[in-house]
Amino acid sequence: LYEQMLQWLGQANMVEEQFRVYQETIKKFPTTTWRDRLARWFLKRQKTQEFEAFSRDLLTKLDDEEVAHYLHNFVDSGANAGASSFDTNLCLGLYPLAYERFPHNLSFVNGLLRYYSVHKDWPRWRALVAEYYFVSADVREQFLQHLASRGEFRDYVERARVTLSQGSPADATTLLP
Repeated sequence: LYEQMLQWLGQANMVEEQFRVYQETIKKFPTTTWRDRLARWFLKRQKTQEFEAFSRDLLTKLDDEEVAHYLHNFVDSGANAGASSFDTNLCLGLYPLAYERFPHNLSFVNGLLRYYSVHKDWPRWRALVAEYYFVSADVREQFLQHLASRGEFRDYVERARVTLSQGSPADATTLLP
């Protein structure tokens, strides 16, 4: 019934009423399906401020698996979420919120690393890599690829040799970015 009403309201171009019905429906049926539909509705109508507020609110209420699912659907594949002018900077900004809530979830760490990389925020990227270098093989691989792409790999290897030859293995942690 709600789907038919929303379809009719969309055809009648009654946007505000459509939004009200979405809100009412989500209150009655707080499911992933209806949350995703409202998010797509915001994106389709290029209501980025409303999408951001809705998303931020959701990220405070959902568990880490649901947040990962939501971010995957609307941030990682934002261009496919139904908006032609999807604002990736706005959406990528949701990853820091998810990371703050769930710092041990590696999908948020990787998302945040992508966020820093896209924004060329190398000091934060390197600090996060240093924090998770020994926790995740994926983070180690990203770091090594980053060094190789910038031609810095040999310098780090040489620093490691020098540091390890002068001190204890515990000093090796200082080699990370």
